[in-house]
Amino acid sequence: MERLSTIPEFALYGENAAAVDTEFVHVELIETRSSAYHWEIGAHLHRGLFQVLLLLEGQVEARIDGVLHTRQGPAAICLPPAVIHGFHFSDGSHGFVLTLAERLMFEGQDNGLPGGVGLFHAPCLIELVHDDPVVGRLSSLLGQLLDELAWPQPGQARMLEWLVHCVLLLLSRVQAGRHREQLSGRVSLDVFGRFRSLVEQHFREHWDVPRYAQALHIDEKRLNRLCGKLAQQTAFEIVQSRLMLEARRMLIYAPASIAQIAYELGFNDPAYFCRVFKRYSGMTPRTFRQPK
Repeated sequence: MERLSTIPEFALYGENAAAVDTEFVHVELIETRSSAYHWEIGAHLHRGLFQVLLLLEGQVEARIDGVLHTRQGPAAICLPPAVIHGFHFSDGSHGFVLTLAERLMFEGQDNGLPGGVGLFHAPCLIELVHDDPVVGRLSSLLGQLLDELAWPQPGQARMLEWLVHCVLLLLSRVQAGRHREQLSGRVSLDVFGRFRSLVEQHFREHWDVPRYAQALHIDEKRLNRLCGKLAQQTAFEIVQSRLMLEARRMLIYAPASIAQIAYELGFNDPAYFCRVFKRYSGMTPRTFRQPK
């Protein structure tokens, strides 16, 4: 990483500005500045300024505090002040860069939520999806900001603040949704893992699905949804598959009669075991056991 003393500081990239107006809001198209620098924005930082980059088309290689991130549009990058960053855009990239003074982020906020302060505790990269309506809304709001800054108008400061907060709130919603998805995914994997562990312990006891669900403290429908999502099977199919796997293993390796194997696997009736095995394997236990 470059030494801090060698990193240029800008209000806007390439423009030397020592002081930052407390009312500062600036938005521009990515291509306006980047194309003039051959799509390469060198490492720099902004003191007292937050920045949002919304890439709608193209690709960006973003080096943030020495770590390289590659993103394809649409995507958003949110940067707090004094973070060393640089961008390399693919030719013809399109999007917006929004730069904000700290005052706009913190003044009058309730826990930082309306203005999206939570986006800026650390550098934040947000994946977006082309057909997600939020992409169009963000593009529209940033376009309105661009129009509003074109010339002074009555109430301009209030309008700019409102538009900025709308942009940040939309990004906050997306980021919160991603966090919930990740958390839900981790919880789902944990529950599914515990289910598989319970199956391993109790498949010989022929627990039914409601009993597994009760042991996991979830309802049967949720357990089946998890199994369908993560294993493309119902909970019952997973239990039966494990039971039949053990049956095949024992038929191959255990020097025991079919009846003994049936009893070992929790079947009270060997004939019923044979019917179940044939339904799952397409052949009787005796046929399965014959030398191939």
